[in-house]
Amino acid sequence: MAATQGSPSRLATVTALRQRYERALGLDLAAQTAECIDYLGHPEVLIGEFVDAFCQIDGSTSTDLWVREPPDPDGELRLEHFYADLEVEVRGEDPFGFVCVEGEIAPVLSEDAPVGEPVAGLDYAALVSGAEAPVLGAVQSERDRTSYQLLLRLLTCLAEVAPENQRKRLNHDYFKDALPPEPSFDLHLVVWDLGDAGETPLHQLTRDLCDVFMSRVAEEVLFPPVLRGIVCLRMDPDAFDGVVDFDWRA
Repeated sequence: MAATQGSPSRLATVTALRQRYERALGLDLAAQTAECIDYLGHPEVLIGEFVDAFCQIDGSTSTDLWVREPPDPDGELRLEHFYADLEVEVRGEDPFGFVCVEGEIAPVLSEDAPVGEPVAGLDYAALVSGAEAPVLGAVQSERDRTSYQLLLRLLTCLAEVAPENQRKRLNHDYFKDALPPEPSFDLHLVVWDLGDAGETPLHQLTRDLCDVFMSRVAEEVLFPPVLRGIVCLRMDPDAFDGVVDFDWRA
């Protein structure tokens, strides 16, 4: 993986939005559904937490992009579905492709995390083929088992990446200075293709929450116009061959 210039500093504060995401990891499906419904009923709460997180990172002088160090050769090797230079085909009525420029990016470090360990971050950064539009992706795992948890992680990471200094580091270190000063990112929410078993009420509620978030965040004067849309993709986690299916866009 690419190395970040200089030694990464540790972030002295953790945003309320990141704490919200971490709490959601411990909630069962019913509790996540109830929380998502609460957000839909009061979207200003989610927007407020998101903008506050952005402002907190934007006002900090200790943030720095950082990627996970290469694994210890004597330690456990964890294979990634998405990695640098991987070409991905998106099937659907309007097919497209993207090329990963990096995998496993942690936007910030936290003093609450073990030394040398990043907080949960992005699973890949990519460029849409032809359009050269940047993408930040999060993929379902044994840790993030629902689309709602994935959405909270994506929004948390976007708030941490969106400040100007953070965007410059992201652009320089991973996108090789190919992005404009205010790039317009797509967020990719990649869920496992489980057929009917994956069609839970929470998944539909998460899609509704994405629609509400996109309409509300566009009105926020404190947040820069760097979010183009939220895209849900489906993948086969057991037989992934670089092909995913388009589900929806908010």
